[in-house]
Amino acid sequence: MTKTTKLSGQSVASGDYEAIKGSQEPGSYLTKRQQILFIFALCYANFAEAACYSLQAPFFPKVAEDKGASPAVYGFIYAVLEITILFTSPFFGKLVAYISCNILMQFGLAVSGLTIILFGFTIYLPSGPTFIIVCFIIRIIDGVGVSANLTSSYSAMASQFPEKIALVFGILEVAFSLGSTLGPTFGGFLYEVGGYSFPFMVLGFILFAATFINLYCAPKIDTPSTRRPVSIITFLADFETLVDLLGICIAFMDLGLLNVILEPHIRRFNLRPFYLGLIFVTHGIAYAIFSPIIGWIVDQGVPPKVMNLICCPISLIGALFVGPIPLINIEPTVWTVVPSLAFIGIGEAGRALCGFVSVKKDTIHRRGFLENIETYGLITSTFLACTSVGFSIGPSIGGIVMEAYDTRVTTYVNVATNIFMAIMLTICLVYRRYSKASLPDDTLSLLRNQVHANSHH
Repeated sequence: MTKTTKLSGQSVASGDYEAIKGSQEPGSYLTKRQQILFIFALCYANFAEAACYSLQAPFFPKVAEDKGASPAVYGFIYAVLEITILFTSPFFGKLVAYISCNILMQFGLAVSGLTIILFGFTIYLPSGPTFIIVCFIIRIIDGVGVSANLTSSYSAMASQFPEKIALVFGILEVAFSLGSTLGPTFGGFLYEVGGYSFPFMVLGFILFAATFINLYCAPKIDTPSTRRPVSIITFLADFETLVDLLGICIAFMDLGLLNVILEPHIRRFNLRPFYLGLIFVTHGIAYAIFSPIIGWIVDQGVPPKVMNLICCPISLIGALFVGPIPLINIEPTVWTVVPSLAFIGIGEAGRALCGFVSVKKDTIHRRGFLENIETYGLITSTFLACTSVGFSIGPSIGGIVMEAYDTRVTTYVNVATNIFMAIMLTICLVYRRYSKASLPDDTLSLLRNQVHANSHH
């Protein structure tokens, strides 16, 4: 019986699909040494980028207030980086077809490293509008660098490791999670040792060094000789793709909301700062540990949407008991909060990873988009846009609900999003199971000829 796949939303026989795939850009084949070096370069950059992103948490709010910035203002100083990524990642997603990923990765790392160092000198600015405006400008430029690096590096990762994308993605998430977790610790320690500028100088140079590590370790990634523009409208015109992207957005929304409610929630335990810090890193450590494990499972053949659905009840258990929600008549304790945070970290790790891998596999294998750097750039930039939207919306919703009610009621948001995603993923899987679209032979022939002609333009 002939298998069928889809090309731009149409069903195509497997033999015809393979013929079409043969006309696409050939994949890159790296030696074992090149693979290890490239993964090392990506992990180092992800770790340093995340550490620099989070290093300000222990001390910047107080310094900003002393400089005349209200909590709302310095909160927006944090958020403007995510907003910049949201608006610039689609641009860099297009640019990877015209400028080598190597150049964009190194440009992004150099810009981010230098702006982090520069941010350390804002302490010498006059208080008031001057300090605030310069902080905004530096964070926006930093956002451009982060966007250029992440868009190009994840696009390069997808193109160089097409058969191990879930595992490599999971490894990169480990590096990013560890950077986010350890960044505040490094930042706070260096601030105590050398004052405000010192942590920015040290971690900024560590990030800037990633430019030269990438220059040495990353394989040469050429731009395509023939460009095949990919329409964002066509890409988004697919129900399953939209569900995956929504799942990515919700995963980071839940994590962002958790960052807002966690400290007020565990304040009642009157813990020492050391133990307080351990609770804060629980979900990050769980996220880091299980990302490559889930990635390996998906690479072994478990469909990413199925794995995503499995992760929903795991995250839901954490959301139910991290408060616990008022319907569960249990008083919160450290021993309910810590395991719940671990469950949430595992679930959201699966949702983010499986969402990215599912979009990639569906876009190329089910929908028939060409397997080239332009498609990878589009997928990566959309993924980053979803993470930015999630990280922006989550804290906002959390703050509004918590101000009106309390932290235990706010956890209903996490519960609702997990149930909603479980329903949407179930609909996708049922729809795919019973969908038997077919394409008449004459239309198939016309479509195949059109793709073959486009591949030579």
